Amino acid sequence: RVAAVLLLWLLPPLLLIDHGHFQYNGVCFGLCLAAAGCVAQGRKLAAGVLFTSALLFKQIALYFAPAFFFGILALCWRQSGGGLVAAAGHVAMTGAVVLSTIAL
Repeated sequence: RVAAVLLLWLLPPLLLIDHGHFQYNGVCFGLCLAAAGCVAQGRKLAAGVLFTSALLFKQIALYFAPAFFFGILALCWRQSGGGLVAAAGHVAMTGAVVLSTIAL
């Protein structure tokens, strides 16, 4: 895991290009990376807050939105035990967290 995080932090495009022309992309990508880590750990609410923050910070994060959508949706399904009503409750709770983040 540590090696994977270090490799992501040392991506040549981030080191060579980001700090010149594409300023502040590192913040957006850092938030996306933290959100991906939360998805991997099963923390869907934290992932929703972090990815929404990245999306509001720079809209380039929209490219990652389908992956996060399906990843968080899969977490909602898995954490509900496979029940449709319980999964809908998890989706509603995640949606409320995302909308609260937008409202802030």
